[in-house]
Amino acid sequence: MSKTTALVRATVLVLAAILLGGCGGQGREQWFRGNIHAHSFWSDGRNFPELVGDLYKSSGYQFLILTDHNILSRGERWKDYDLKSKDWTAMLERAGRRFGDRWVETRVLNGKHQVRLKTYQEVAARLNEPGRFLLIQGEEITTNFAKRTQIHVNMLGCVELIKPLAGKDECDTLVKNVAAVHEQALAADKTILPMVNHPNWPRYSLTAEDLAEVSDPCLLEILNPWDGALFRGNARHPCHERLWDIANTLRLVRGRDVLYGTATDDSHDYSNMSPTNANVTQGWVMVRAKELSEKAILRALTEGDFYFTNGLELETLEFDASAGELRVSARVEPGVHYAVEFYGTPEGCDLSSTPVACRDPDGKPGRASRKYSAEIGKRLARVEGPTATYRLTGREMFVRAVVRSDRKMLVPPQNEMEYEAAFTQPVGWRK
Repeated sequence: MSKTTALVRATVLVLAAILLGGCGGQGREQWFRGNIHAHSFWSDGRNFPELVGDLYKSSGYQFLILTDHNILSRGERWKDYDLKSKDWTAMLERAGRRFGDRWVETRVLNGKHQVRLKTYQEVAARLNEPGRFLLIQGEEITTNFAKRTQIHVNMLGCVELIKPLAGKDECDTLVKNVAAVHEQALAADKTILPMVNHPNWPRYSLTAEDLAEVSDPCLLEILNPWDGALFRGNARHPCHERLWDIANTLRLVRGRDVLYGTATDDSHDYSNMSPTNANVTQGWVMVRAKELSEKAILRALTEGDFYFTNGLELETLEFDASAGELRVSARVEPGVHYAVEFYGTPEGCDLSSTPVACRDPDGKPGRASRKYSAEIGKRLARVEGPTATYRLTGREMFVRAVVRSDRKMLVPPQNEMEYEAAFTQPVGWRK
């Protein structure tokens, strides 16, 4: 894709965000666009946190949650850099132009050139604008089990660092780390929300049964548009959408709330848009709230008052609980074909399952998946066009909608989801 085409697409997204978000004032519900999974030089991201935030702000996002691995951007931290590197020269010059020459602090220590990383408080003080942009502190609690599988849990709106907790197996590890987030929220008396990241990565680490056990409330990352997220699954493991539906079905049977789904960038790369990179502006949430504040944004995420997308935006999203109707419509663009699909699980369906053995790429036994009835998360209806309404019969455990299009993503990730779509949250499950 040419730079001109990319610039036009970015401009359209900015204008759409302005139209959806309005001026960000209080009193009426508005849509706010945000990324809730991003990395910087504080861990394994490849840019300064202030430039990461500024990129999202200039791209029409209203909020960003920085979630570096096992660290909060606090205190004094210096990073080595290569004085001869063109990439480093460009980043340092960009930070100086954007924030002023005094902003960039460098030194030479033991023969190494170093630059001081700005803290969350410093970056927020420069980037935050009432009604326009909000930076929120987060952490990606990152651990593994037996050096075999990875368990990553985002903590959104945190106040203190949580060191990863070990468990007796993958499920126990996941449950303990999600519970630690809820414990911090209770102790701090504020909304702090956990999100289970990329459940299929790197070797189908988490199962639907694992996800069924985490405490409420919790989010689940469905769209993580980078090469290797394994969104599509394979012959022995469900894709993220089906994994979500199975987990939510099991959760409802066990008396738990559903997991609300998300899309994120999990951004690491900021200079080269590539099908094999963790790129920016590829997946986001659209949150409905009365104001652009941390409290309002996190409350809406907790209550499921948002949808997620990798490019397609909605004109209408309404659920009339009294009438039992879910109404959705896409923001139509010329030359694009749309279809609306509704998915759900009928009450009383067969919940039995059979194990599916598998092997990792190295030939060793991998985590076994389970095969469930096709009734779980089945497609209930499909409507050609950008607008559709589904009337619940009362016999569904839940219903969710997906608006799909035939337009490809800006930079489709290799071997992952290619086309733009928007996903609603499950509804009708509160009886």
